[in-house]
Amino acid sequence: MWSNPSDFHGYTNGDVSRDLSNVKVIGMSTFKRGGRQCNPRDFFTIQYKGFIEDNARSRMKKVMDSRLVGSGKPVTFSQGTYQVFKCWDLSLIYLREGTKTTIHCPAYLSNGGAMGYSQLGYSKIYPNTPITFELEVLECKPNVSDLISIGKKSQVWNDGRVVNSGLQAF
Repeated sequence: MWSNPSDFHGYTNGDVSRDLSNVKVIGMSTFKRGGRQCNPRDFFTIQYKGFIEDNARSRMKKVMDSRLVGSGKPVTFSQGTYQVFKCWDLSLIYLREGTKTTIHCPAYLSNGGAMGYSQLGYSKIYPNTPITFELEVLECKPNVSDLISIGKKSQVWNDGRVVNSGLQAF
């Protein structure tokens, strides 16, 4: 999978394959053709939404939306540096710029045993809750200086925190 197994969070190739097999891709589409193939350690700029199951109403409840928090700008982060949910790190490198995908992440690859709170302010995300994400890959580049969005329209994640958004990466 990767030439050096330590390129990815210190996992061995077997660990990555096992964990990735538990991330379910629900749908994928392209909103910009000809986008660059993303790679491990790239810098990503994305828009996202997160949903949890609302069993009482038999539907999905939105608990995160990058367009509705802070300034509504996309977020930028470095893949593989523990700045985002583990399922994002595992799956984004298989996508291209201009791809929109929906992935279902088991709890151990999203929030794990940690309690979280909705960015939208109305619900808790209980420990061990799986989360479904809609991700739009706007950019993926090998160097942060190559990102068109930096300094123009993006919030930059720094040391695992999101500037002006309230997203908690577990």
